[in-house]
Amino acid sequence: MYHLLNNLKTKFKSKTKELEYHYIQTAKSYSLQDFHVLFYTLCSAVPREKDYLKLVGLDRWTRSHAPSRRYNIMTTNISESLNAMLVKVRELPITAFVNEVICVDQYTFDVIDGDRNYCVDMVIWTCTCQKFQLDQLPCDHVLAVVRKTSYDAYDLCSLYYAREFLYESYRGVVHPIPHISSWSLPSHIFSFDLKPPDVCTIAGRHRKRRIPSVGEELSTTKCSRCKESGHNRVNCQNPIALHPTNETGTLVATIHPNKQVTS
Repeated sequence: MYHLLNNLKTKFKSKTKELEYHYIQTAKSYSLQDFHVLFYTLCSAVPREKDYLKLVGLDRWTRSHAPSRRYNIMTTNISESLNAMLVKVRELPITAFVNEVICVDQYTFDVIDGDRNYCVDMVIWTCTCQKFQLDQLPCDHVLAVVRKTSYDAYDLCSLYYAREFLYESYRGVVHPIPHISSWSLPSHIFSFDLKPPDVCTIAGRHRKRRIPSVGEELSTTKCSRCKESGHNRVNCQNPIALHPTNETGTLVATIHPNKQVTS
């Protein structure tokens, strides 16, 4: 998601702030109805990016089109996830914006949030905002129902968020491999002649940069010393220009501090 956002910023530099706001809102939308409205707004702000985003695939960067649950995780960077969770905690209580909760029956509730209504079903754990079933965590409307009833918010969370499941994820132990001299191998494996695979070595130098992922474009580095692209001033090997110029080609005058300039 964030790699694609950086690519969009590179392609559409004129509307970077507006593009970032609409892109994040569209990517994090839960329902298809909200997605279509936000995606239309996004394409209206920057019309040229519509085909580019569809070419990448909506299932790769949007929550509403994801083939599986993301559990409120839109990135593989754990630090970004923790920072996002801390921002939400600072804004608690999140149910302060919910106006009214109407009990339809014993397990169904109609939650009025501003000018919109959301239906919460406490039997199958669903909310029409889609956050409850996609994140497997109580959304604002479910928490509003919890405050009006005897439900426990912690019981409505998926077991995958429980501390026991977190411990189980790291319970396995990876034992170190002893020296080869202490290995006990069966005779049929010990006598087996294992050869390396046949590979074709590509001529030239080895690649220094990684291959970009689908939809990602790497930015080009520009040297501040020689003004050329592809490297920086640390590994620049070009000779220093006797008459330095700026990016527009205008000569730059160098004045030494110990010299007096006379007219």
